[in-house]
Amino acid sequence: MQTSRADDTRSPDVGDVVACRRVGGDVGDLDGIEVQLHGHGHRYVVAVELTPAGPKLVDLRITGPHIDYGVLRAIPARRLAYAAAEYAARSDGRFALPLDTDDTDRRPEAPTSRGRLDDTHYRDVAERVRAAVAIGAPVRQTVAAAMHTTVPTLDRWIRTAKNLGYLGEHDIPRRKRPTGGTQR
Repeated sequence: MQTSRADDTRSPDVGDVVACRRVGGDVGDLDGIEVQLHGHGHRYVVAVELTPAGPKLVDLRITGPHIDYGVLRAIPARRLAYAAAEYAARSDGRFALPLDTDDTDRRPEAPTSRGRLDDTHYRDVAERVRAAVAIGAPVRQTVAAAMHTTVPTLDRWIRTAKNLGYLGEHDIPRRKRPTGGTQR
């Protein structure tokens, strides 16, 4: 069975999932799923593996006209993996979930995409900030390095953690400004 997104009201963007269909394996298998993307002249037959971090591509076959470096760079591996995993999880498109939307089908990876961090992330930020304060380390630099991010990004995360109530206004000590004397 093939699912198609042709009846959607919003016009698809380049790279949106247009259709999925099974070209090998059995219903519900995580391999042998062909994914077609809008604006791509190729079709992608994929196999995925489910991991705690989400589905990952383990096999990719590209069918279509000439394949060059530009084609390979334009392949959205994460989108292909999520589209194939969702297609298989829904018994090859035979079932839908109550909260499915057009964008769920076109961009199946979107709910976990950049910019959407959950409360556990901000709790972790708060815990790391308190730990850095407890050992007397420079908070912003220490926590930013531990979380593999930049200081400005960490500042935004700290602000959000404060807004969510995970950090109090006085959990991070202010740097003391020098008083008196002249500086050279």
